This record gives sequence, structure tokens and C-alpha cells, in this order.
Amino acid sequence: MNDPQIGFLVSDKYEVNGENVDEELNAETIDLSVGGGLAYKFKEGTSLEGFNVSARYMIGLSNVYKDNDTFGDDITNSNLQISLGYKF
Repeated sequence: MNDPQIGFLVSDKYEVNGENVDEELNAETIDLSVGGGLAYKFKEGTSLEGFNVSARYMIGLSNVYKDNDTFGDDITNSNLQISLGYKF
């Protein structure tokens, strides 16, 4: 399962040492990423019947921060998702 993903900025507020910072990060409003993963469904008739496991990794393609001079490089998102499910 390989697929593209689009993300939308909801908020760019942040905290430092538990205190809210009033200035915004000036982050991009849209984030594009691509990724893939694997899934396995356990066979019927086994002791794990109905269970499934999956893992997925997404890597960002777009720079999520507008000011490259501050950090000197692109800042992208990445995400690792691991799941365990059961079908009743």
C-alpha cells in the first residue's frame, strides 16, 4: 500500500518550558507526503483468528517552514504508524 497524502495546517502555536509562546511559526498551510506500509491478517482457524497487524511510514515531500534562513535546511514531517486490530 503506497499512496500520497495531503495535510492541512490546523495551528502553529507552540510551548516552551510549559509556557505558550505568542508568536506564530509562519508554517506552510499544506504538507505533501508519500509513504507505504505492510499489513498482515492472521488466518482463520488459528489461535489469532480475527487479528491483524500493520505498519506504515510516511515521509514529507514539502518544506513545512517558510523561512529557510533560520534553520538553513528544509523541515519536513515524517510519521510511523503501527496498528493492531481485531475483527469481531
